[in-house]
Amino acid sequence: MGFVKKLNSQSGCVTLTKYNGEDLKEGIKYGAPVHSNNLLRIGFLDVETTGKNSFDDKIIEIGLKVISIDKKTCKVLSIDTQYSSLEDPGVPIQPEATIVNGITDEMVKGKSIDWQYVESILMECDLIVAHNAKFDRAFLDRYLEVSNKKVWGCTMDDIEWNENGFSNKGLEILSMWHGFYYDSHRGMVDVEAMIHLVTHQFESGKPYIAELIKNSFKHYYLIEVNFPFDRHKIELCKAEKFFYNNINKSWCKKLTLDGINSAKNWVAGNLQDGVFKGIVIEIPLYDRHKK
Repeated sequence: MGFVKKLNSQSGCVTLTKYNGEDLKEGIKYGAPVHSNNLLRIGFLDVETTGKNSFDDKIIEIGLKVISIDKKTCKVLSIDTQYSSLEDPGVPIQPEATIVNGITDEMVKGKSIDWQYVESILMECDLIVAHNAKFDRAFLDRYLEVSNKKVWGCTMDDIEWNENGFSNKGLEILSMWHGFYYDSHRGMVDVEAMIHLVTHQFESGKPYIAELIKNSFKHYYLIEVNFPFDRHKIELCKAEKFFYNNINKSWCKKLTLDGINSAKNWVAGNLQDGVFKGIVIEIPLYDRHKK
């Protein structure tokens, strides 16, 4: 997949526009109010951290912006609230993290995130969205109890980028493929790039946020299978997009209700001598994108 068609020129050149989020300032309104039944408040969030270990590393920056969406049309109605802040973690930031996000120990010295205010913002959201939500949620669940009680969506996994013609899910490359670039890997800047990417119509005539919302509230199930070590079966599982759960030593796959029977038949026929002996677990809506 290359760039969206409108960017291709006869000369073979592509022009990218720098996006600065000017159309996403707090207080901007884009449409008339709608009935509360048709209103969806989405909090787009990004955290920068001292490292990748969600058990021990700490958040050093948060960017959060809440927008209101008309659920019927998926159009943005307003930019409601925004908050960003650095935080001194009390420990040195790993050099590898600084290389990615540009945040140094000196920049965060004496800074703090108002977690009570962040909690109050998230309380009012119907959906929390991040790019690679498993990463952001793992950290936020440790910091705020409200995070554990909210539905999470992911602009990386809840949009079928491959089916839309894009082979890479990285926010930077997706943005460039859609004609814009930005100063990446800082909280609020990444948030605004996320919102811009999913709320604007490009070629399909419908913004990606429609797909994001639909998949975020879809009920999913987990199929779990155990079998003695068998290299051939392992390769079969990988080919079928199963992943290995090291905690209970099982091979797992996430699927929707209409995919359960075919998955069970595949497992029985390929892994378990014709009889399904695995288990199927419903994933609670509030547990989506938990590691």
